[in-house]
Amino acid sequence: MIIISSKSSSQFISRYEGNYHKDIILGIGGGQVAEEAKWVGKHLRKEVILVPTNLSCDAFWTKTVAVRIPGKQPVYVDAVRPITVEFDGEILTICHKRYLVAGWADILSGITAMDRMAGNQYTIQMCKLIDKCCYPGTVEEIKVLFDTLEEEVKLCDLAGSSAVEEGLEHKIAYELEKYNKFDLLHGELVFMGIQLLMQKGFLMSSSCDKIKYFFNKLEIKPTEWVKLFGKDLCEAIVDEVWR
Repeated sequence: MIIISSKSSSQFISRYEGNYHKDIILGIGGGQVAEEAKWVGKHLRKEVILVPTNLSCDAFWTKTVAVRIPGKQPVYVDAVRPITVEFDGEILTICHKRYLVAGWADILSGITAMDRMAGNQYTIQMCKLIDKCCYPGTVEEIKVLFDTLEEEVKLCDLAGSSAVEEGLEHKIAYELEKYNKFDLLHGELVFMGIQLLMQKGFLMSSSCDKIKYFFNKLEIKPTEWVKLFGKDLCEAIVDEVWR
């Protein structure tokens, strides 16, 4: 067995290292660990099992990894899909809540997709996932996020594209990463992208109402993050991406 973990996640290795057969890759950690494990699994031709220690993104269920080149949008390349993603409520309940709240960004971004693809059969299903959004305060609510992220990835696979949940807000987030001196998570940057599209009047009023409702539910204020980057920079990024 090859175990991949971050420094902070290594404390959980003993919980799992004797649970599986030896010929696997076991990844214990966050999104970066998940992507490393999938990449190693591809090149060693071994099955991958993941144990998320946070749920800040949907990378635990996808078969791709994001290759990031400074100054450019990430490129997604095929790796392997994990055969199992373990839900460990004990680990996830001690995770800082921002690393859980950020996971809902990959779900709520589907609201902007509905503006572009209204009536599409997949956006209708995505809408049902969006309505599950809740603050991840209890183990049961964290499990809702875990299951919803898994369902979102399955829906994108079924649609043959991430377009049902990923649009301009993600492109804005990737541009903001270049200026991110504030250690904001990718999901928080996606929330910012949604906020900026709303502020610029690029979303329908019904979508804006829904976004405000869920931001309040998640107890986040992306407008405060926009202030960190500066209004002029943020608006310039949105205008560039919108073209």
